[in-house]
This record gives sequence, C-alpha cells and structure tokens, in this order.
Amino acid sequence: SSTGVLLTPGCLLRGSLDGLRQPWPLLARRIDDLPSGADADLFVSDFGQAMGANSQYVIIKVQFHEDERFNKKFLAKSTSDLGQTSLDSLKPVAGFKSIARVLRAEAVSEKYFVWQDRVSGARDFTWKIYAKRMEDLLVPGAEFLVLDTNVLLQSGTYGSGGVELDLHGSLLVVQAAEHLGEDSPWGILLLDLEAPGERRFLARLEPGDGLFTLDWPAISGDYAVWMSTPDFFTRTA
Repeated sequence: SSTGVLLTPGCLLRGSLDGLRQPWPLLARRIDDLPSGADADLFVSDFGQAMGANSQYVIIKVQFHEDERFNKKFLAKSTSDLGQTSLDSLKPVAGFKSIARVLRAEAVSEKYFVWQDRVSGARDFTWKIYAKRMEDLLVPGAEFLVLDTNVLLQSGTYGSGGVELDLHGSLLVVQAAEHLGEDSPWGILLLDLEAPGERRFLARLEPGDGLFTLDWPAISGDYAVWMSTPDFFTRTA
C-alpha cells in the first residue's frame, strides 16, 4: 500500500509498507487490539512492504534497493512471532526478478499466496502468475506456475507495470489476455487454483471495443467485481 496502511482480516499493518527507506519499522496491531493504541503495536520488520496476511503469516516483499540479505524475495513471518525482532523469524518464501508496479500485484488467502513475475526469454517477456499452497509456503521450490497472462511489458493501456489480481480461498481473478499479441482480446479472468484448467473470462474486451480498460478486480466468497473505464474520466463498477 502506498498510503502506509494495510488492513487484513486479522491485523492492521502500517509503517514501511511502500518499501522505501523510512525511519520507522513495519508494525502490526491485531484487530481486537485496535482501540488499545500504540501500546498494542507489534514489531514485524525493519524493511519490506507488507503484501497481505492471513491467520498464519504476514507476507513481506523486499524490494531491489532494500536489505541485501533479503532483497528480491518474499518473506513470511508467523503471526505467532509478531513482536519478535530476530531476523530468524523472517522465513524465505520465494524470489522474484521483476517489480510489478501495480497496487494489486500479489494476494494472500488462507489457502494460497499468489504473485507475478516476468523473466526475459527467447519467446516473450510476459507476466506469469505463480502460487504456493499455505502448507508448502516455507518449502523451497514448492511454487508452481498458474498461468501465463500473455501480457507483455509494452502493452499499451494495460499491463505495462504488471497485472492486477485478487484471491479468495483458491479462487483467483486476474487481468489476462487470450493470447500473445496486441490484437488479443483481454479482460478479467476467473480460475480456481485447485482446478486451473477450468477458467473463464468474466469480462472481456475485443480490440477496437472502445473501452479504455478493465481493472481493479476483487473477489469474495459470493461475488467478483471489477471496474470498467469507457474513457479516461469515467469509471463504473
């Protein structure tokens, strides 16, 4: 969060949430303790950006310019270790090679952690979605490829800084293109991480449709929502 505050189901995270070098640490306050003031704050880390949390872990993203021991990595801190200052409480989850410059670039649920990355290769430089199951979160190499979004770095009105996504349980909504190329239809894709072959577009734009973009996907146990932008000055849900 660029505002420095992130509210999750279990706690409020605040402090160095934008990954910049700041003179204050990343702190957590449990939801039940919100009225208790600063005395209820628990230390999380001196560096990194909080990407989300569930009942088990707080997930931290360490950017390229931050702590050399952990930069370009996602770390997990057990919610039972909140308040501990030892670096041993920060456990590696996965590494990444590229920075996604969108606000909803990663997501955490009680079942999964998902993120995106892109790696220069012979064929493309597309954003790809990866995931880890919570029971395997701290197991090296347990991540798996969910899908190739077919979105390149140079994608005009969308995808230039990454794709937006959200997660509920095992249900993922994400911006994606149908195939590689500027002439591809694209939109908001829904899939189940436990049956990733079964996927469908909830909303889709054909080339020349006239809409500016489809963005800000979000999902709950009952609904998936997103924003439709017919022009630069108009947004509808």
